[in-house]
Amino acid sequence: MARSERQLNIIEIIKNKEIETQGQLVDELVALGYKVTQATVSRDIKELNLIKKNINGRYRYTMLDQAEKKDENDNKMIILYREVMISVTQVNNLVVLRSKPGTAGSVAAIIDNFRYSNKLGTIAGDDTVLIILSSDEAATVFADRLKGML
Repeated sequence: MARSERQLNIIEIIKNKEIETQGQLVDELVALGYKVTQATVSRDIKELNLIKKNINGRYRYTMLDQAEKKDENDNKMIILYREVMISVTQVNNLVVLRSKPGTAGSVAAIIDNFRYSNKLGTIAGDDTVLIILSSDEAATVFADRLKGML
């Protein structure tokens, strides 16, 4: 049976049953006719972004809701940003970020994900990111925001 079908069944199982371990999930899938191992189920759990959540005092598998996914991704981006950033400088309507060598592309991708209506674009080199904003004032606000994350 196909991976996508198996993963749909995993979602149905965790919605309808209190699954606390990967072993229980393997057992449920085997009962449905799947030939799976714990390693396969572990990969499925990761691909489906399943988490263990405390529900009524017991930890069980559940799906991340959209807000939790966004929060988790935002936290990962902030951690990466803090690890590689060296400086933030604002000049007129431009903000220049200096980062560790080879990380500017990742930093630019993080910046691109920030919702800020006055941000017009980003350009990345090897260790420098240039952010173009709509005005000097917008650049000051954005630079202060970025400095606050360091």
